[in-house]
Amino acid sequence: MPSGCPWSNFQGDSRTAAGDPPEHRQIIHFGVPLTISLCWRPMASSAQRSSRKQRERTILLGLLRELRRQKGLSQDQMAKAIGTKQAFVSKYETGERRLDFLDLVAICEALNMSIVKFAERFEIARKLK
Repeated sequence: MPSGCPWSNFQGDSRTAAGDPPEHRQIIHFGVPLTISLCWRPMASSAQRSSRKQRERTILLGLLRELRRQKGLSQDQMAKAIGTKQAFVSKYETGERRLDFLDLVAICEALNMSIVKFAERFEIARKLK
């Protein structure tokens, strides 16, 4: 197996006419010969993707709820701050409703948090769980 490619299924020592293993190709770019290695990773199954998305969605919803509570805001107060009804906040916190990006920006503004800081917090939460 070629080094640096943990997902390759390269077996044996079959070589191309040029003598390179099939995963290595030489191209000429602006007159400079380059050897590239082709490496691929099998795609995750739809069940794996679905499971990961559900786990990450749960983390996102938990983070939204946690940040609202840390600010000492009720769902009703959050709703007023973002110009919606309390049911909207309840539904996005329970996952009944999805948020679009502009909703998330409004929520972050109500929490006095930049969208970048929110994304950093989400990444930390993802890595911890």
